Amino acid sequence: YNTVGKNEEAEKLLRNVLKMQPELWEAYYSLGLLLAEMGDFESAAEALEVAADQLNSPRIWYNLGLIYSQVRKTQAAEESLIKAYTLQPDNIDFMYALINHYIQRENYAEAKKYAGYMLNLYPDVPEVMQLHQQIQAL
Repeated sequence: YNTVGKNEEAEKLLRNVLKMQPELWEAYYSLGLLLAEMGDFESAAEALEVAADQLNSPRIWYNLGLIYSQVRKTQAAEESLIKAYTLQPDNIDFMYALINHYIQRENYAEAKKYAGYMLNLYPDVPEVMQLHQQIQAL
C-alpha cells in the first residue's frame, strides 16, 4: 500500500497485524516509519520506541533519534543516536547524525569528537575530510 501511495490503508493493515500479533516487533518499526512519512511524529516515536526496546537494532535507534529531533526531545534524541552509534560505531550515517545533533545544539566539543572518529575510520572520503575541517573551524 505504501509503495502505491495508500498510506492510510498501509497504516490500517499494520495496526490490524499488530492486534493479531502484538509481538511482531518489526511491524512496529514499519508502522513507525510509515507514521513518520505521514508526518505523525509523536505516534511514529511511540511505535519506534516499542521496536527499539524489543529489537535493539541500531537502525531503529537511529530513526527514533531523528524522530525525537523532529519533536524537539533533544535529550531523548541524543540518547537514541548514541545507542545507534554504540551498536554500530563504524556507521557513517550514525556518526553524521550525532555530529549534526551536536552542531545544532552548539555543542562543538562533542561534534569535533565524533568528527574525529569519523575521520579516523574514513580518511579517504573527501566529504568526511571537508566536514572535519568545517567543524574544526567552529
